[in-house]
Amino acid sequence: MNRKTISDILGMLVTVLFLGAGVSLFPIFKIHDPEVTRSLILAPLVMGVNFAAGMFLIKKGFSASHATFMKVVFGGMGVRLLVLGAIIAAVIAHEKLNFMAFLIALLGYYIVFMFLEIWYVHSRLSVETDGRNDKR
Repeated sequence: MNRKTISDILGMLVTVLFLGAGVSLFPIFKIHDPEVTRSLILAPLVMGVNFAAGMFLIKKGFSASHATFMKVVFGGMGVRLLVLGAIIAAVIAHEKLNFMAFLIALLGYYIVFMFLEIWYVHSRLSVETDGRNDKR
């Protein structure tokens, strides 16, 4: 990975986490419940790690053949979902937090980060496709 790609990925991650933190401040200050606060802190951390793993796999897949890319990206999505389910079960079993706030925040971050992953793959593929078309 080159420095520009790493800085782009980190920039997306930090931007989403800060925007999410800003949106999360309203329920934290309005409700004043420590379980909700823990939920709204833990959800972005879990999803940030998930996003970083996904971007690593996508970047790794781009350097391989098309078939390998599909296996790495989609297989990685399946494995990440299974790991995410195990993490959710462990967090709910061992942490005192508001279950609904945790799941809603997790879902919100999941949707945003999945959109960013798809957008990154699309933009990267369109740049590579345009580069091939220019050589013709």
